Amino acid sequence: MVKKIIILLILVVLLIIALAVFKKPSDNVVVMPIVNSEDDGVVVVGSNLNTDNTNTITMNDLASGSNSGTSTVPINHIRGYYSTYDVVPYPILYEPDRDPKPATTTCTAFTVIDGDKEFIAKYRALIDGLNTVNRYDSKGNLMLNIDLRELSLDEKKILLESTADSQISLFAKNKEPAGKDGYYCMSFIKLVSVKK
Repeated sequence: MVKKIIILLILVVLLIIALAVFKKPSDNVVVMPIVNSEDDGVVVVGSNLNTDNTNTITMNDLASGSNSGTSTVPINHIRGYYSTYDVVPYPILYEPDRDPKPATTTCTAFTVIDGDKEFIAKYRALIDGLNTVNRYDSKGNLMLNIDLRELSLDEKKILLESTADSQISLFAKNKEPAGKDGYYCMSFIKLVSVKK
């Protein structure tokens, strides 16, 4: 009888170990974040809630695991409109006599008219420091490269329909620097949302 009890205890222990090792991810308890619909951000349990509109952590931040649970990711507000520009890809060494119209690449951009001063100043300083990824338009307005794939179809439509006479608000945050020699049309900002 004692042997049967010992065998039964061993089987129970093995079952508990097996359940712990082969636990399905769906067995985990998921705590949903609290959505702050005012600025389309997410407040994570345990983080500090600020009220200055630079307090949110997006769903992408949560998915990437970049949030420590107590810090906040600034969301910057800028106003302007959708634009594009053409660049001549490297090598720039071409002979105009042989190739009067070199191949170009079209970059998508957001022409900034107004917005968060520090955010704008940062990118102006990069351009003034000879960074060639972003640029100024002919009127001296900042043009920030953007990645349209970061927006929903509805937000993309709002952005594409914006003009100098029909400006929109764009909410974005800084991306981590990608190092030297970036692609001409790469974007230093992550689009969060747009509003008319």
